[in-house]
Amino acid sequence: LYLVVLIPTIGSLIILVFALIPTQARENQWGPVPAGVRV
Repeated sequence: LYLVVLIPTIGSLIILVFALIPTQARENQWGPVPAGVRV
């Protein structure tokens, strides 16, 4: 029963970590990094 709660919680934390990790600092195939761009 604990796994029913534990597995989605761990998955949510992993997604949160991936969302907070900064992207590549260099230009890639989609163009320059838009860091600091204000909309």
